[in-house]
Amino acid sequence: MEETTPLLSGQDSTHSLTSFDASAEVDHVGETHITKKPTLTSRLAFATAACVLCSSFLLGYNTAVVNSPEEVIEDFYNVTNYERTGSYMSKGFLTMLWGITVSCYAAGGMIGGLSAGYWANRYGRRGALLRNNLLAITAAALMGFSKMAKSYEMLIVGRIIAGINAGVSSGVAPLYLSEISPILLRGLCGTFNQVAICFGTLVAEVIGLDILLGTNTLWPVCFGFVIVPVIFQLLALPCCPETPRYLMMMKGEEDEAEKALVWLRKTEDVGEEMEEMRKEVAEHRNAVKFSVKSLFSKAELRWPLIICIVLQLAQQFSGINAVIYYSTLVFQGAGLSKTVAQYATAATGAVNVSMSFVSAVLMDKLGRRTLMMTGLGGMFVFTIVLTIALVFQVQFHGSTWRSCLLKVLAVQRSVCLSSSTGSLTSPSGLSFQNCRLP
Repeated sequence: MEETTPLLSGQDSTHSLTSFDASAEVDHVGETHITKKPTLTSRLAFATAACVLCSSFLLGYNTAVVNSPEEVIEDFYNVTNYERTGSYMSKGFLTMLWGITVSCYAAGGMIGGLSAGYWANRYGRRGALLRNNLLAITAAALMGFSKMAKSYEMLIVGRIIAGINAGVSSGVAPLYLSEISPILLRGLCGTFNQVAICFGTLVAEVIGLDILLGTNTLWPVCFGFVIVPVIFQLLALPCCPETPRYLMMMKGEEDEAEKALVWLRKTEDVGEEMEEMRKEVAEHRNAVKFSVKSLFSKAELRWPLIICIVLQLAQQFSGINAVIYYSTLVFQGAGLSKTVAQYATAATGAVNVSMSFVSAVLMDKLGRRTLMMTGLGGMFVFTIVLTIALVFQVQFHGSTWRSCLLKVLAVQRSVCLSSSTGSLTSPSGLSFQNCRLP
């Protein structure tokens, strides 16, 4: 039976899913011989860590760092305004200003996300990640010294720059992981991007506790802490090579691409992967040119575009940002004290990290679609129940059962969220085959 390649498949796929066997293959004379399965070498693990423990980690960290110390930062806003004008801010204006502080991070993220492709192609995947640290350092300096300078404007501008940094990271880091990983490990390595994001969220929630850095005097250290992973990446990532696919397809440097593969795989036997990339280069040159307009006018391109958009909308409208930004406030509204609410937020983050590891293990076994649908279905149910509980908490005054219910629902929702977002953020899910921009 003639074998066909589906449109919605990884760009490196050369076999049908039903016929591919990773452990054996048949040669031309019918003899079966064993081929070596790809392994997660120490160098590949190091390159993965050098990528995600700064870029992806900071994306999650800067998202959640404003959660636990919210009250002390609002006090800083009020005191600063009093010292300038002799009066405190109104409750409405303070709430609006805090909302701007939180949301401007996402606005910066859109700017960074739109420019990520330019960064990746102009400077290379590794080069883009290294240069992106300049934004992280600038943001850390502005936010970390905002209290000393008595300027909440510095904090807001720093949040915008941190958002741009996160947007670039969200586009380049998964691409780097995808292009350094063997095909059969691409799902696993890609999931470490989500694991690092969740881990960054957890670290931000923990160090923001009142007993650590979430105090009136130490909260700026929470924002300056980002310099630690930045230093790690600046020391570690230059020891790793640029991605072989970028060197081969974008730069035309076949020898350098082979050296990069040898370093990553810790073996000289990389001929098969080199041949695959040569075929990709040939296909890319012969690919049908298309414009942005073609994404909407041609059905074979329109449907992959719609699927990509829906997947990302499902992730963003899952409510994860509301949980990361305001979970402490929600728990306090359920009757918990400030300290206990912060602990509950940290516990939710711990569950998020744990389930991200589970997602990494299950992704290649269950498949991305199954894992995604299961997680989103669970989130749909628990979000409805959580909303009902929040609505009726005003009518009932039994704080004990309300607090327990909200904590259980938050944990269950984190389980479903983590199991689904790992598959959503995997870089090797969809591609537009045999097409290229003019």
